[in-house]
Amino acid sequence: QGRRPCAASRRPDTCTPPTRRQKLQIRSCTAEAIHTCKLNGLDPQRYFTDLLTRLVNGWPNDRIDELMSWHWADPKTPSASPEGGKGP
Repeated sequence: QGRRPCAASRRPDTCTPPTRRQKLQIRSCTAEAIHTCKLNGLDPQRYFTDLLTRLVNGWPNDRIDELMSWHWADPKTPSASPEGGKGP
């Protein structure tokens, strides 16, 4: 007999809205990530779009460091290499 999937509604903490402190922490982390992109000469929107697409498509965990903004290579740039480099 197979295992039954866990329903999200069974965990009450997954349905509660974030507290004010949690919202501020999320904003702070997001702003920091955008700032890091800009420091590395990247377009944050292009970087995050590519990052999320790669993660959703099953990027391997052992290569996660290649997705950091300081290693990221823009797939639309011809000179982009998988070893690392800067985006546009």
